[in-house]
This record gives sequence, C-alpha cells and structure tokens, in this order.
Amino acid sequence: MRIDRALTRELPDNYPFAVQQAYISSATTKWLDPALNLFDAINTIQTEYVQKIVLQHFGHFGHGVFQRMVM
Repeated sequence: MRIDRALTRELPDNYPFAVQQAYISSATTKWLDPALNLFDAINTIQTEYVQKIVLQHFGHFGHGVFQRMVM
C-alpha cells in the first residue's frame, strides 16, 4: 500500500526513501525486547564462565583470598 501511494519517478524496483524508512522503522521498533533478552542471556553465560576461570586460576592461592579480590 505504501509503495502504491508513493508515486515518484524512481528507477525500476527502487522505492522512495520515505517508504524504505517506514519499513525499516517498523521493523527496528520491535528489536528492544529481543535485544535485551539476548544481552541478559550472554551476560549470564559470560559471568558464569569468568567465575569458573577465576576459581581455576586464583582459588587455590591463599585460601581463596586472591579469588575474592578478583571477584
């Protein structure tokens, strides 16, 4: 419908900027929740991984003193 109403002298299969912008905006407005969910999932995985590495490398020094300092 947007394409049909956007009557301009464009090259074939090239749509006006306003039409392209409207489609891009309608798609990107739906990105916030999935992006935040992905961020939370990656943050959880990364935190667990870093804690495991810190435990492996610093856990046996000084009864865990270095481990607590790094964390």
